[in-house]
Parts: sequence; C-alpha cells; structure tokens
Amino acid sequence: MSQDKKEYFRQSDGELPGYRRGAGLIFRIVTLVLLFLALAGSASGRVLSDGTASLTPQERQWLSRHDGQVRIGITMIPPQVILDNGAYQGLSIDYIRLLERKLGCRFKLVPFATWNEVIQAAKMRRIDVIFAAQRTPERLAYLLFTEPYIELPNMIVVRKERRGGAGLNEMKGWSVAVSEGSAVHEFLRREFAYLGLHPVQDELTGLMKVSLGEVDAMVVEISRASYYIEKAGILNLRVAGSAGVLYQLRFAVRSDWPVLCGILDKGLSSITVEERREIGRRWIIVGEKSIFATRAFRISLAAGVGAIVLAVIVVVVWNRTLRRTVRQRTSELQQELAERRHAEKSLAKSEARFRRLAENARDAIYKMSLPDGAYEYVSPAVTELTGYAPEEFYRNPQLLSEFIHPGWSGYMEEEWSRLLKGEMPPTYEYQIIHRSGDVRWLNQRNIMVRDEIGRPVAIEGIVTDITERKNYEEELSKLNDELSRLNEELEQRVKQRTAELEKMNEELQKINRLFVGRELRMVALKERIRELENKSGERRDQGDRQ
Repeated sequence: MSQDKKEYFRQSDGELPGYRRGAGLIFRIVTLVLLFLALAGSASGRVLSDGTASLTPQERQWLSRHDGQVRIGITMIPPQVILDNGAYQGLSIDYIRLLERKLGCRFKLVPFATWNEVIQAAKMRRIDVIFAAQRTPERLAYLLFTEPYIELPNMIVVRKERRGGAGLNEMKGWSVAVSEGSAVHEFLRREFAYLGLHPVQDELTGLMKVSLGEVDAMVVEISRASYYIEKAGILNLRVAGSAGVLYQLRFAVRSDWPVLCGILDKGLSSITVEERREIGRRWIIVGEKSIFATRAFRISLAAGVGAIVLAVIVVVVWNRTLRRTVRQRTSELQQELAERRHAEKSLAKSEARFRRLAENARDAIYKMSLPDGAYEYVSPAVTELTGYAPEEFYRNPQLLSEFIHPGWSGYMEEEWSRLLKGEMPPTYEYQIIHRSGDVRWLNQRNIMVRDEIGRPVAIEGIVTDITERKNYEEELSKLNDELSRLNEELEQRVKQRTAELEKMNEELQKINRLFVGRELRMVALKERIRELENKSGERRDQGDRQ
C-alpha cells in the first residue's frame, strides 16, 4: 500500500471524520484527493485528435445500434451520485457524462432506491451497466468489469464507548451492519463467517443501528459514512480501524455484452489526467489550489474562529437543554425502532408463510414487472410445469416466447400488446412445448397491479397444468363425435327401415284388398247358391204335393 493510502487509515484521536466539521471535512477531502490522484496517473489509451476514444468500426456500429438504449443502474451514494434539485450529480455521474462525449453516444440512467435493488436488476437483465461497482467472485457470474476509475477504503465504525474493533480478526461474535448486496457484504460473508452480519438497505440505516446500540459495529466505505453522519448529526460514533477492504470502483457490464465492456475501457483510457483532475476539483478539491492555500479558506477559518467563540457561549447556555432533548429524542427513536422491529418481525412471518405456500404449491406463482416484462418472482413449481428453472426466467424474461407452441405465438403477442395498454383477461389457456418435448396445456389466472395513478406496473398470476383435463376433454369430444355419428347412422337406418315397412304395408294392403274382395264375392256366391237351392227345394215340394 502506498504512503498516501496508508495516511488515510491513520486516526489522530479515533473520532470519525465529519464530527469536527472543519478539520474532519478537510481531512476527508484531502484524503480522497490523494486516493483519486493515485489513479489519475494511469496511462491513457489511444485518443483521436478531437479527444474522443479510438474505436473499431464494429464497436462504432454496435454503439450506433444501442445509442440511448444502454441502461445504467444508479442509486444515491454520495459523493458518487447525489440528487440535487431533481437532477443527478456526482463524481460517477461526471464520469458517465464524460464517457458519453468520448464515445459519442448517450446512456440511459435508471434510478433505484437501494444498492441491492441495483444488483438484483443487473441479475435479471433489467439494466445493462452498474456504476461504481466492486469486482467480486459472485458478480463475475453475470457481470464483466472495466478497469477501476477510483479507489476508496472501508472502515470499521463503532460507538465511542465501545472497546476494540481495530480489525475484523478481533471481532468474533460481534454483530456487524453492512450494506445489503454490496461487495463488502459478499467479502465479509465469505471470509469472516464468525461475524454476525446484519444487512441493511443503506449506510444511514446501519449507522443509526450502531448509534442506538442495536449492532456492535458497521463496515462502511468512509466517504459515505462521513457524508451520512454529517447529514444526520450523529454524535456518538468513531472509526475503530480498517476493514482491510479497498474498493476499486469500476463500471460493471452484463456478461453477454463483452463488446460494451471493451468500449467502456477504451473510453476510460481516453480520459486525460487533466480531465480526471477536473472531476476531482469539482467534487474533492475547490479551485486550482489546495483548499489550505485559497483565500476562501482563510476567510472561512477566520469566520470559523469567531463562530467557535460564539458557539462556546451558546453551548454553555444550552448544554443541559440539549442533553435533555437528546435523551428525549433517543427514547423516542428507541420506541419507534422497537415498533418498527415488531412490524418487521410480523412482516417477515407473513412473508415466510407466503413463501412456504408459494414454494410448496403445485401451481406456479409469478410476479412480472411492466413494461419491461422482467420476472420479480417465480416459484419452484414452474420447473415441473415447463422444464425450466426459476433462475432461467430471471435471466431471460423472453423465455416463454422460446417454448410457446407455434400455434399460440400470435395469440400471446396479441395478449402482450393488450397488456401494455392496460387490458388483460382474468384467465387464458395456451399450449407450450415442455423441455422434454411434450406438448402441455397451461391455464393462467392474472391480476393487474397498478400504481397510485392507475398505470399498470406489474402482473401477479398463477399457472396450472391442465393437460390431463384437456386430454379428457379431447377424448370426450371424440366420444361425442362418435356418438353423433352413430346417432346419425341409426336415424338413417331407421328411416330406411321405416320406408321399407311402409312399402311392405302398402303391398299388404293391396293383397288384403284383393283377399277381402274375393271373400266377399265367395260369400255372395254362397248366398246365391243357398237361395237357388232353397228355390229348387220348394219346387220339388210343390211337385210332390201335386
């Protein structure tokens, strides 16, 4: 380690920079200058006459195709990124804007509330680049890294009355706050398993936990710690020692875009020493001279001395009142934190119950953000339904389009267009091709999630395998078709047999008419014969009498 960097770790009285607002601020500024200039002397890459980076035709073509579309995820990390009057500023923002000029393109800034959200967005490909990223083994699985453009150390911050903490090796059993998802979080979890790590959403939350005694210490990058401590007016912390972790901040690029990583490296190497110093002067040094040599510093120093004299008088008067106010505020904060912890525990229990239900359900449960279509949650049941693991959906939000049945691709495109307009049926059914090659039917029930002004921001849904039901319905349909065919055939045969019977009946009627007519004639003939016989008998009787 260079002498300049060693100077950064040296503490005069153990008090955190920023408590003594004058000397602490100057110490922090000068230290950051030394660290920044240690990188400023790096060799520059090839630069064209107009100061822009020298890129190959293929790289220029790639940039042209993606101009204004490369998404850089950012979050508030002073002095890297600061939100001032609705506009993002800061050391890393200046580097991003300078790279735009060097490369002749525009980048799209995508803000997030916390650093962990930035990391999760990078994993799910919702952003393409991360600013001020530390290279770690875990991140190398999905990110590529440029050369570093600044270095910053991480320190151990404790309460003033806390003993020890000069190094991580003497902190066994300590509870230690750390920014969730940060590189130092990964480092401590991997190398110092005996620490009781407490991930927090941002540095200020962690520092407040240390101040209120909820955790023993926090490992934090020192410039961020000083900024938040000064901003929040925390008065009971000190720097105990170095964590031995030096942040080498780089731009991190999604792993499937190596060409962009090479372009950014060329852009960074084309930045001149003077341009680096100019960014340093803007955020670290005031003016062309050291802050100690400026007239403004001398005036400020004189004004500061007078202010200190006045402040001593005021402090004597208000000391007891201030202590009483601090005690009261501390009590309120502790009560508020106790209520918050209770609410967090209740929420954690609810989330755990939901996760158990979701991860043991046979149906797949998912949440997709809009309009980018990235999956925020996919339950393990999706593997049984589709053959693809949840991680594959996180990495590739378009995965569904790759295994949708060809006969349903047009339907899904139409439904997606309707979805982006805020129109969505509560349920629909479609076919997919399972990774095994089988064709399966899925039923999807959806709920639209909207923001406070009614814009669709996400979909939550449940997906069920209905292949067996569809197969049963298909078999039932075939049986119905066969039954209909048999009914039609039977009706036809009945009609045919009826016609045959009707014809036979007509023939019988004819025969019957002939038979009946003959019988009638026979009866009449018999009657006639009887009449004749009667008459003949009468004549014979008359002849005998005569």
